[in-house]
Amino acid sequence: MSHELELKFELEPKHASQLARVPVLLGEEVGESKRVERLVSVYFDTARGKLRKHCISLRIRRAGKQRLQTIKWAKRTALFDRGQSETQINSIAPDWEAARGTALEPLLGKKLRRSLKPLFETRISRTIYPISTEAAEIEVAVDHGSIRAGQRTVPIRELELELKRGQSSELFRIARELSRNVPARLTLKSKAERGYELLNGGSRIAVKAAEVEFPAGTSTIEAFRIIARSCLAQIVANEAGVQGRDSEALHQIRIGMRRLRAAISLFSEMLAGTQTEFVKSELKWITAESSLARDLDVHISEVLAPSRNEHESNADFQSLCRDFERRRAEAFHRAADAFRSDRYRYLLIELAAWIEVGTWSNLDDDAKRARNERPIEIYAAEQLTRRRKKIVKKAKIFCRLQPEQRHRLRIAVKKFRYIAEFVGSVFPAKKSTKRRTALLGSVKRIQNCLGALNDIAVHEKLHFDVIRERDNSLTTTTLCGRAFIVGLISGQEKARADQLTADAALTFTEFRAAKPFWK
Repeated sequence: MSHELELKFELEPKHASQLARVPVLLGEEVGESKRVERLVSVYFDTARGKLRKHCISLRIRRAGKQRLQTIKWAKRTALFDRGQSETQINSIAPDWEAARGTALEPLLGKKLRRSLKPLFETRISRTIYPISTEAAEIEVAVDHGSIRAGQRTVPIRELELELKRGQSSELFRIARELSRNVPARLTLKSKAERGYELLNGGSRIAVKAAEVEFPAGTSTIEAFRIIARSCLAQIVANEAGVQGRDSEALHQIRIGMRRLRAAISLFSEMLAGTQTEFVKSELKWITAESSLARDLDVHISEVLAPSRNEHESNADFQSLCRDFERRRAEAFHRAADAFRSDRYRYLLIELAAWIEVGTWSNLDDDAKRARNERPIEIYAAEQLTRRRKKIVKKAKIFCRLQPEQRHRLRIAVKKFRYIAEFVGSVFPAKKSTKRRTALLGSVKRIQNCLGALNDIAVHEKLHFDVIRERDNSLTTTTLCGRAFIVGLISGQEKARADQLTADAALTFTEFRAAKPFWK
């Protein structure tokens, strides 16, 4: 029984040849000590994927004349660290005795044993390069091959780095060096997960955030890592959808980034440092690169689309819609390019390294170390109390706030909501759960009102831009017609803004009356 700390990277087909550069980058001595393996692995589960639901994989791998049964299980709070049991067996069927002491053992009733069957297989040519430094021993594996599930097959072109011994920071250092020369992208999917996706006809395009859970007594430092890993998982899971121009995937990846920024805000004292400032700056950059696509998508789907039937015979309205759709397509192209860029690829590696082995966690100061080891429920209660007071103070004068002040209040409410969702599991009492549900309900309603008001302000700017843009192909009559349509839409949104403002003020009253769930 052991555990493995592993980083996985995928290459697009057009970059597959770049894997040949790995031995050159690692050095001649490493290249000479390489070994090549031909691996055929069969993965077992029930038809309904019971092992998958418990984050367990069971495979039998043939390497030459040897057969190995491997059971892996993921911690729900970890991304790169998994438990593993590997046993040499003589059969093509699973060996149940070898499952003793693993995460699989509690599930192994008679019914499950009868239900387990081979679902898919991988065929891999693996070249392994052992690296030995003063701080660690690491294996770099280059994988070429395929996954087959029924009649479906997909290629595998992966780079894996596994820490065999030593410091985790060395794993990320080697990953950084390789990524500068090999355009591989960090992935969180195991081969087993890719096999399940192939079996089920493909992965989900848009992935929502998984609920964050940790027990009471979890240290503040570990709570941050669990939250940040959840955010990173949501971000990575939605990359493919964004590059495929999926609107909901774009929305979810932005939520993942906002959740991560809220986590940084929550733990700002603990995270202070240049590495954190770099992460914040890069998150701000990639958020900005995707903002226009999201803004235009909301405007088209929530403002223009509902009016299409009403104005279906209005040529100026239809022309305006086509113009906004063109702009949205261009903005999505820009966002996809940003998420495909080397800069973003490097950011993901830095994010992973910062979460797992960031300089913020290496403290020589005993007082700071003790503060970081405090139970999360104590720290969370302090933070929620302080943030709630600030929101209540501004809420009392909400109707007198200027647009910029309302914008800052909207951000504060959004962060409060994410933080309350992050730490809810450490206040499990029935009374706390009831209070949390009521408080989050009012927060979500406030957020909806303030978000809609912000959208209206954004739409006004979008209207101004489309009217101001010079297009020699448009006649004066068409421009005037567009201006009239824009004015009509703006007038309707202004009336809606007045109602939203009144609704927000009322909901803030509910928020002030709601009892804190953390007390």
